Amino acid sequence: MGASTASAAVSIPSFAVTLSGTQAGSNPDLAVAAKFSTSSGDAVKDALISLAPGVMVNPSAATVCQASNFQAGTCPSSSQIGDGTLNVTELSSGAFEFPVGLYLIQPEGSEFARIGLIARFAGSPMVRVSAPVTFSGGPNAGLDIYLNGIPNQIGGYTGPN
Repeated sequence: MGASTASAAVSIPSFAVTLSGTQAGSNPDLAVAAKFSTSSGDAVKDALISLAPGVMVNPSAATVCQASNFQAGTCPSSSQIGDGTLNVTELSSGAFEFPVGLYLIQPEGSEFARIGLIARFAGSPMVRVSAPVTFSGGPNAGLDIYLNGIPNQIGGYTGPN
């Protein structure tokens, strides 16, 4: 008897990756916008972002945030490598926006690099998610970012009643 495969009813109505420039050797901004939706209560748990061949990062371009600082939500601004907004729709209460900071954090084990995302509510860190950054070699060399265990709520906050 074989193992059954779990499936989720999650769709991706929109997904975009854009660069602010394409000049070789430049340092363009990279923007990722993804929208997930579900009608069944399922949630996205894991995601893989594979950057196109030639899109590289320099892990020594920012100060590394130590693991203890990341867990406390107190990474120094010198370790911040990006920012954005997390848009969450809670079915009974509506839509909410949470500011997000993206940080270069202390790698674990033999990782090339690790990034951490901190979402804040009323100035306090509510969600911390980290992901290893791995390098895939070969003719299509690029970077992969594995997001595992994506939370489906923010600090238990479900919006006003």
